Amino acid sequence: ELFKQFLHLDYFAATNISRMPDNLYKGPFFIFGKTKLQAARDICNQFGAELGQSVVYADNIDDLPLLKSAGECIVVHPLDPGLLAESEKNNWRVIR
Repeated sequence: ELFKQFLHLDYFAATNISRMPDNLYKGPFFIFGKTKLQAARDICNQFGAELGQSVVYADNIDDLPLLKSAGECIVVHPLDPGLLAESEKNNWRVIR
């Protein structure tokens, strides 16, 4: 909620995970790839919005299906060379 207010957003969704002492990640849900794309579609349907009008921030090549469906894509700290190449090919904004 604070992040949404700070950025002056109407809605904000993110994967909610925690790093455990054994360096594994867990959380109430962990989605990626086509599952994340479907979750984004569901959110858009809930609000009567088009995914093509959304802004998506992503940091993993697994987010490629979502990125390719969004209206504006912002790639954050792309460590994967494949994601960086896709960013350059599609003229997506990159934040390092």
